[in-house]
Amino acid sequence: MAIDRNTDVGTIAEKNKYGFWVESGDLERFNLKLDELIKNQPLRKRMGENGYQFLLGNYTVEHSYKTIMNHFS
Repeated sequence: MAIDRNTDVGTIAEKNKYGFWVESGDLERFNLKLDELIKNQPLRKRMGENGYQFLLGNYTVEHSYKTIMNHFS
């Protein structure tokens, strides 16, 4: 992910091992991470699986509903 420092999306991706975070505009580091993904098929597969599991565990309709409803409790 090439995003700014004002969001935690990149650190969440790295913590949960489904992506890399690079500060927006750091083209050199972005290209290094891209090369790493291109050259490492098992890493791409593992990150994809981790991302899918993170999605299922955190962004289903049921999970979103519970999160929203907890704000009204």
